[in-house]
Amino acid sequence: GETTRALTRLEAHLARDSQLRVLFLGLGGAATKVFMTGDLEGTGSKSEFLGLVFAGGQQHFDVDTQQNHLVPASASDVLFNCALDHRARTVFTGNIFVAPDAQKVDAYQKNRNLLLSGKAHAGSIPKLEILANDVRCTHGATFSTYDPDQQFYLQSRGLGDADARRLIIGGFFQEVIERLEGEPLVEWLSGLMQEKMEATLASPS
Repeated sequence: GETTRALTRLEAHLARDSQLRVLFLGLGGAATKVFMTGDLEGTGSKSEFLGLVFAGGQQHFDVDTQQNHLVPASASDVLFNCALDHRARTVFTGNIFVAPDAQKVDAYQKNRNLLLSGKAHAGSIPKLEILANDVRCTHGATFSTYDPDQQFYLQSRGLGDADARRLIIGGFFQEVIERLEGEPLVEWLSGLMQEKMEATLASPS
């Protein structure tokens, strides 16, 4: 609901050779705070935390992810894409921790942000805490604004204003959606995103 304030916490403990994929979908609510923690406790374990956030109006999403590599030869991947319209706000804080003896760790996190309004605001705080010396750990954050030239190009190919805007936003989220497996899941998710897109683009606030 539009007035909901939610606090969500996820803690995962990964044993040897286990794999976990999690998708956080941020569409509704007024204010949402999310904590997602993955403790990689077994060699060969892998966690994948994915996020899709589409915020409009005065919605606020605050996401905090923590990947704790406690043993050697574990892997984690964090990918959060956030699109914001109107006066919406998002904050993404991600931390990768590697214990002193956790060599051969492969960890990556990326946060992409698409600002559809000059009044929207996105914050990104990627962090690394590496106590081992034989690891591959990287992070990145990008911020982009809605490109009217790109929209003009699509319109010159016969698309209307609304359709061009939908195509640009849909393409922004595709990077995450392509990570998912199973056609029914992808179709269900695409339907939810389409409903949110229609409601957001139709709202003047």
